[in-house]
Amino acid sequence: FLNVIRSYPHMMSQCQNNGLVDPDSIRGHMPAVYPRDGHALVSMFREPYSRLYSEYKYINLTCSAIVTGSEPFEASGVIRAIGFDPETILRLCGYNMQTRSAAGSKVGLELADFLQVRGLVGCQTKMILGRTCHDTNPVTDEDLKLAVNALDEHFLFVGVMERWQETIEVF
Repeated sequence: FLNVIRSYPHMMSQCQNNGLVDPDSIRGHMPAVYPRDGHALVSMFREPYSRLYSEYKYINLTCSAIVTGSEPFEASGVIRAIGFDPETILRLCGYNMQTRSAAGSKVGLELADFLQVRGLVGCQTKMILGRTCHDTNPVTDEDLKLAVNALDEHFLFVGVMERWQETIEVF
């Protein structure tokens, strides 16, 4: 993200003017951590279906690489980091956990199987609330109110990936 900011000089100056260019504070795909020092957050969100499909493609590439052996099993840590149980995802991809190898000829995650994984709904709301994207607790009406309140109180700017150019111009 820092490289993206640097490629838009006016965005970089806006970040510097607001004290936002601390490399340690730039995070991606992680639950919100609210600063205690009075600083505000900046975030880019995705249209939910685009976010979900992008995640499917990413997870599929990762688990397919593990199943085929082009990536070591330890690469499954990235699956755990975003809140999934790696064993569940790898099994759906055709991975045998006992032998740590392909379970058969199937390699890859079918979209229909991915959509059955618990916890997919409400990712961005959960992350605004400080939960992992795939927390299996459903998002409630109260959670939605808390998330909107958090956006109002703690976020200096919110952009939309699918409206990148407009977002950059407004920022």
